[in-house]
Amino acid sequence: MDGLRGVALRQGQTVFGMMHSKLGRFLVASRFMRALYGFAKAWIFCQLTLTYAVALWSPEKVPLLLWLNRIVIFFVAALCVLRGLPVLWDSRIYFSRPS
Repeated sequence: MDGLRGVALRQGQTVFGMMHSKLGRFLVASRFMRALYGFAKAWIFCQLTLTYAVALWSPEKVPLLLWLNRIVIFFVAALCVLRGLPVLWDSRIYFSRPS
């Protein structure tokens, strides 16, 4: 995504200004989605650290945390893909223009 955004930047667009569709702007540039994605990534990193700490002191509780980890990891991965698709779609016009 950064490479695609770099192509748009070379052609005078801003990182979030390159989003042309309303859905793309919401998924990629809106404060709500940026905050949700940032929070979800921070949550899973903290949760994985917690899982590691719990595994050291109380291994019998790890299976419950692993289950929860999987759910959050899939949620974060889905958000990542969902936010990346509009960038792929809206960046197509920057490859048909001369740079």
